[in-house]
Amino acid sequence: MKVSGNDGISTAVTSSVGYANAPQNAASKDVKKEEPIKIDISKEGREQYRKSLAARNQEKMGLESVKAQKNIIKHLRMDSDFESKFHKEAEMMSAVAKEKGTTMSIQGKAENYFSTYAKMYDEIVQGYEAGTREIYVSENGEYRKLTKEEELSALDKAFGKIAGDFEKRETVNQNARNIIEEGFKKFAHYRKTKAGSTTTVADKETKADSTTITEKESKETTSNVIEGISKKMIDAAELFKAGYGKSDLATLLAGIKMFG
Repeated sequence: MKVSGNDGISTAVTSSVGYANAPQNAASKDVKKEEPIKIDISKEGREQYRKSLAARNQEKMGLESVKAQKNIIKHLRMDSDFESKFHKEAEMMSAVAKEKGTTMSIQGKAENYFSTYAKMYDEIVQGYEAGTREIYVSENGEYRKLTKEEELSALDKAFGKIAGDFEKRETVNQNARNIIEEGFKKFAHYRKTKAGSTTTVADKETKADSTTITEKESKETTSNVIEGISKKMIDAAELFKAGYGKSDLATLLAGIKMFG
């Protein structure tokens, strides 16, 4: 048996319905079995039902909101993310060189930073074109999804800072090396010659002059490499962007010479 309320809410009544003063002969009174009986549900009852539905919907929306929030946080980008990737890649390459018993040159470090930039640039572009990349930032207490152009702009900004800091750091390191070398030279005449040495004074002076010239040339070469290296790195990035998409990544990188 179906029961309908004034607000359109209906339910099925499965129990038997009793009639007061039921007739002895139902057929004679034309009483129809399974005839719907209207029951007026109170205003309070209808309101309680609506609240119950609203609570369930709100709970469902709450769960969906939590899932969306977790997804945003998972893909939330901080301003330092790009710089961290540059540094991690540099540390990894230095560790590899150390295991081989070598040290990365200044040129090698600069080229590694540039190749890292190129890889991240390609990763961003490919991700947006495939529709698989979504990165968010927090602004004024709200989350906003970044565009491809915004991410690439942020990458350029981070690379510019990395290049500038790299040149400053290497300049400081070179100056420190020069000071240490000059200190060793000042105290060189206090060193004792090896016992039984047959080297003449003239030979010592010749070797000393030769060493001085070599060190001077080495310093000048290193200084020339360091000076303006940040601009060379940024110029290489500009060449990369101009040629991006015209050939495969490996061919493009191979054609960009940062030094000579």
